[in-house]
Amino acid sequence: MFISGADIAEYMLVVARTTTLDELEMQGKPKSHGLSLFLVDTKSKGLEKTPIDIGLSDELTQFQLFFDNVEVPADQLIGQQDNGTFAMFNSLNPERILAAAICTGISEAALRKAVDYAKERRVFKNTPIGAYQAISHPLAEVKIWLEAVKLMTYRAAWAFDKDLNPAEVGTYANMAKFLGADLAIKAVDAAIETHGGLGFAEETGLITQWVGARLLKTAPVSREMILNYVSEWNLGLPRSY
Repeated sequence: MFISGADIAEYMLVVARTTTLDELEMQGKPKSHGLSLFLVDTKSKGLEKTPIDIGLSDELTQFQLFFDNVEVPADQLIGQQDNGTFAMFNSLNPERILAAAICTGISEAALRKAVDYAKERRVFKNTPIGAYQAISHPLAEVKIWLEAVKLMTYRAAWAFDKDLNPAEVGTYANMAKFLGADLAIKAVDAAIETHGGLGFAEETGLITQWVGARLLKTAPVSREMILNYVSEWNLGLPRSY
Protein backbone atom coordinates (compact mmCIF):
# COMPACT_ATOMS: atom_id res chain seq x y z
CA MET A 1 0.00 0.00 0.00
CA PHE A 2 0.99 3.60 -0.73
CA ILE A 3 4.05 2.93 -2.87
CA SER A 4 5.21 6.27 -4.26
CA GLY A 5 6.07 6.69 -7.93
CA ALA A 6 5.59 3.05 -8.91
CA ASP A 7 4.45 4.25 -12.33
CA ILE A 8 7.76 5.92 -13.15
CA ALA A 9 10.31 3.82 -11.23
CA GLU A 10 12.24 1.21 -13.20
CA TYR A 11 13.19 -0.79 -10.11
CA MET A 12 11.98 -1.02 -6.54
CA LEU A 13 13.34 -2.36 -3.27
CA VAL A 14 11.19 -5.18 -1.92
CA VAL A 15 11.49 -6.86 1.46
CA ALA A 16 10.47 -10.52 1.28
CA ARG A 17 10.49 -13.32 3.82
CA THR A 18 13.16 -15.92 3.08
CA THR A 19 12.95 -17.85 6.36
CA THR A 20 9.56 -18.98 7.62
CA LEU A 21 8.16 -17.88 10.97
CA ASP A 22 8.14 -21.49 12.14
CA GLU A 23 11.86 -21.81 11.41
CA LEU A 24 12.57 -18.56 13.25
CA GLU A 25 10.60 -19.79 16.26
CA MET A 26 12.62 -23.00 16.30
CA GLN A 27 15.82 -20.93 16.15
CA GLY A 28 14.60 -18.61 18.91
CA LYS A 29 14.82 -15.54 16.68
CA PRO A 30 12.36 -12.62 16.50
CA LYS A 31 9.94 -12.20 13.59
CA SER A 32 11.94 -9.25 12.28
CA HIS A 33 14.66 -11.70 11.22
CA GLY A 34 14.45 -13.93 8.17
CA LEU A 35 13.70 -11.09 5.75
CA SER A 36 15.76 -10.28 2.67
CA LEU A 37 15.98 -7.20 0.48
CA PHE A 38 15.65 -7.53 -3.30
CA LEU A 39 15.90 -5.20 -6.28
CA VAL A 40 12.80 -5.90 -8.38
CA ASP A 41 12.14 -4.80 -11.96
CA THR A 42 8.81 -2.93 -12.03
CA LYS A 43 8.04 -4.61 -15.36
CA SER A 44 8.30 -8.09 -13.85
CA LYS A 45 5.64 -10.61 -14.84
CA GLY A 46 3.01 -11.00 -12.13
CA LEU A 47 3.51 -7.51 -10.66
CA GLU A 48 0.28 -5.50 -10.74
CA LYS A 49 0.08 -1.79 -9.89
CA THR A 50 -3.22 -0.23 -8.82
CA PRO A 51 -3.37 3.58 -8.43
CA ILE A 52 -4.65 5.04 -5.15
CA ASP A 53 -6.46 8.38 -5.31
CA ILE A 54 -5.24 10.26 -2.23
CA GLY A 55 -6.71 13.65 -3.14
CA LEU A 56 -3.37 15.46 -3.20
CA SER A 57 -1.19 16.79 -6.00
CA ASP A 58 -1.14 14.68 -9.15
CA GLU A 59 2.64 14.60 -8.76
CA LEU A 60 2.29 12.55 -5.56
CA THR A 61 1.28 9.30 -7.23
CA GLN A 62 0.61 6.36 -4.90
CA PHE A 63 0.00 2.71 -5.74
CA GLN A 64 -1.03 -0.57 -4.21
CA LEU A 65 1.14 -3.42 -5.50
CA PHE A 66 0.19 -7.06 -5.92
CA PHE A 67 2.82 -9.78 -6.39
CA ASP A 68 1.54 -12.95 -8.06
CA ASN A 69 4.39 -15.49 -8.31
CA VAL A 70 6.87 -12.79 -9.25
CA GLU A 71 10.29 -14.34 -9.90
CA VAL A 72 13.41 -12.45 -8.89
CA PRO A 73 16.93 -13.51 -10.03
CA ALA A 74 19.29 -14.52 -7.23
CA ASP A 75 21.75 -11.79 -8.20
CA GLN A 76 19.11 -9.18 -7.32
CA LEU A 77 19.56 -9.89 -3.61
CA ILE A 78 20.79 -6.77 -1.78
CA GLY A 79 23.25 -7.57 0.99
CA GLN A 80 23.05 -10.90 2.78
CA GLN A 81 20.10 -13.27 2.83
CA ASP A 82 17.90 -12.94 5.93
CA ASN A 83 19.53 -9.59 6.72
CA GLY A 84 17.01 -7.46 4.87
CA THR A 85 15.61 -5.69 7.92
CA PHE A 86 18.93 -4.07 8.71
CA ALA A 87 19.67 -3.28 5.06
CA MET A 88 16.23 -1.70 4.75
CA PHE A 89 16.76 0.56 7.74
CA ASN A 90 19.99 1.77 6.15
CA SER A 91 17.91 3.01 3.21
CA LEU A 92 15.12 4.43 5.38
CA ASN A 93 17.37 6.73 7.40
CA PRO A 94 18.05 9.18 4.53
CA GLU A 95 14.32 9.15 3.75
CA ARG A 96 13.56 10.34 7.26
CA ILE A 97 16.27 13.01 7.04
CA LEU A 98 14.80 14.21 3.75
CA ALA A 99 11.32 14.32 5.31
CA ALA A 100 12.68 16.42 8.18
CA ALA A 101 14.30 18.80 5.70
CA ILE A 102 11.02 19.12 3.79
CA CYS A 103 9.24 19.89 7.05
CA THR A 104 11.69 22.68 7.87
CA GLY A 105 11.14 24.10 4.40
CA ILE A 106 7.36 24.09 4.83
CA SER A 107 7.74 25.67 8.27
CA GLU A 108 10.08 28.38 7.06
CA ALA A 109 7.87 29.27 4.09
CA ALA A 110 4.73 29.43 6.26
CA LEU A 111 6.50 31.53 8.89
CA ARG A 112 7.86 33.96 6.31
CA LYS A 113 4.40 34.39 4.77
CA ALA A 114 2.83 34.94 8.20
CA VAL A 115 5.44 37.47 9.30
CA ASP A 116 5.12 39.46 6.06
CA TYR A 117 1.36 39.62 6.46
CA ALA A 118 1.63 40.52 10.17
CA LYS A 119 3.80 43.50 9.20
CA GLU A 120 1.54 44.68 6.37
CA ARG A 121 -1.96 44.13 7.80
CA ARG A 122 -3.05 47.11 9.87
CA VAL A 123 -6.12 47.48 12.05
CA PHE A 124 -6.84 49.70 15.07
CA LYS A 125 -5.05 53.06 14.91
CA ASN A 126 -3.23 51.84 11.81
CA THR A 127 -1.21 49.41 13.96
CA PRO A 128 0.31 46.31 12.28
CA ILE A 129 -1.30 43.16 13.70
CA GLY A 130 2.19 41.85 14.40
CA ALA A 131 2.36 44.33 17.27
CA TYR A 132 -0.19 42.27 19.18
CA GLN A 133 1.14 39.39 21.27
CA ALA A 134 -1.71 37.10 20.22
CA ILE A 135 -0.17 37.26 16.74
CA SER A 136 3.53 37.67 17.49
CA HIS A 137 4.00 35.06 20.23
CA PRO A 138 2.84 32.01 18.21
CA LEU A 139 5.11 33.08 15.35
CA ALA A 140 8.04 33.59 17.74
CA GLU A 141 7.46 30.11 19.12
CA VAL A 142 7.53 28.66 15.61
CA LYS A 143 10.85 30.44 14.99
CA ILE A 144 12.37 28.95 18.15
CA TRP A 145 11.28 25.43 17.25
CA LEU A 146 12.39 25.91 13.64
CA GLU A 147 15.98 26.58 14.66
CA ALA A 148 15.95 23.54 16.97
CA VAL A 149 14.59 21.24 14.26
CA LYS A 150 17.17 22.54 11.79
CA LEU A 151 19.95 21.61 14.20
CA MET A 152 18.56 18.09 14.70
CA THR A 153 18.20 17.66 10.94
CA TYR A 154 21.78 18.83 10.37
CA ARG A 155 22.95 16.42 13.05
CA ALA A 156 21.13 13.53 11.39
CA ALA A 157 22.54 14.43 7.97
CA TRP A 158 26.04 14.72 9.44
CA ALA A 159 25.76 11.31 11.12
CA PHE A 160 24.61 9.70 7.87
CA ASP A 161 27.35 11.45 5.88
CA LYS A 162 29.97 10.21 8.37
CA ASP A 163 28.65 6.65 7.95
CA LEU A 164 28.03 6.20 11.66
CA ASN A 165 26.31 3.12 13.05
CA PRO A 166 22.86 2.85 11.35
CA ALA A 167 21.14 2.61 14.74
CA GLU A 168 22.72 5.90 15.82
CA VAL A 169 21.86 7.55 12.51
CA GLY A 170 18.34 6.20 12.95
CA THR A 171 18.07 7.90 16.32
CA TYR A 172 18.86 11.33 14.90
CA ALA A 173 16.88 10.78 11.69
CA ASN A 174 13.75 9.63 13.50
CA MET A 175 13.92 12.42 16.07
CA ALA A 176 14.41 15.05 13.36
CA LYS A 177 11.44 13.74 11.40
CA PHE A 178 9.26 13.55 14.53
CA LEU A 179 9.98 17.13 15.54
CA GLY A 180 9.90 18.44 11.98
CA ALA A 181 6.46 17.02 11.21
CA ASP A 182 4.94 18.48 14.37
CA LEU A 183 6.57 21.83 13.65
CA ALA A 184 5.34 21.96 10.05
CA ILE A 185 1.72 21.59 11.18
CA LYS A 186 2.24 24.13 13.97
CA ALA A 187 3.86 26.63 11.59
CA VAL A 188 1.19 26.42 8.90
CA ASP A 189 -1.57 26.56 11.49
CA ALA A 190 -0.02 29.71 12.99
CA ALA A 191 0.18 31.23 9.52
CA ILE A 192 -3.50 30.48 8.90
CA GLU A 193 -4.42 32.05 12.25
CA THR A 194 -2.37 35.13 11.38
CA HIS A 195 -4.21 35.55 8.08
CA GLY A 196 -7.62 34.93 9.64
CA GLY A 197 -10.27 34.06 7.05
CA LEU A 198 -7.81 34.90 4.29
CA GLY A 199 -5.75 31.92 5.41
CA PHE A 200 -8.33 29.66 3.78
CA ALA A 201 -8.19 31.49 0.46
CA GLU A 202 -6.53 29.59 -2.34
CA GLU A 203 -4.31 32.56 -3.16
CA THR A 204 -2.34 32.11 0.08
CA GLY A 205 -1.60 28.44 -0.58
CA LEU A 206 -1.70 27.74 3.15
CA ILE A 207 -4.34 25.03 3.04
CA THR A 208 -2.29 23.15 0.45
CA GLN A 209 0.73 23.52 2.72
CA TRP A 210 -1.28 22.27 5.69
CA VAL A 211 -2.32 19.12 3.83
CA GLY A 212 1.30 18.47 2.87
CA ALA A 213 2.44 19.04 6.45
CA ARG A 214 -0.23 16.71 7.80
CA LEU A 215 0.82 14.03 5.31
CA LEU A 216 4.39 14.21 6.61
CA LYS A 217 3.16 13.50 10.12
CA THR A 218 2.08 10.05 8.91
CA ALA A 219 4.54 9.35 6.10
CA PRO A 220 7.13 8.14 5.40
CA VAL A 221 6.98 6.89 9.00
CA SER A 222 4.32 7.52 11.62
CA ARG A 223 5.07 9.19 14.93
CA GLU A 224 4.00 5.98 16.67
CA MET A 225 6.69 3.95 14.90
CA ILE A 226 9.25 6.61 15.78
CA LEU A 227 8.24 6.37 19.42
CA ASN A 228 8.58 2.58 19.17
CA TYR A 229 12.12 3.02 17.80
CA VAL A 230 13.20 5.45 20.51
CA SER A 231 11.63 3.31 23.24
CA GLU A 232 13.50 0.21 22.12
CA TRP A 233 16.83 1.51 20.80
CA ASN A 234 17.39 4.56 23.01
CA LEU A 235 15.61 3.72 26.25
CA GLY A 236 16.21 -0.03 26.23
CA LEU A 237 12.54 -0.84 26.77
CA PRO A 238 11.04 -4.16 25.58
CA ARG A 239 9.95 -4.35 21.97
CA SER A 240 6.24 -3.52 21.72
CA TYR A 241 5.38 -4.99 18.33
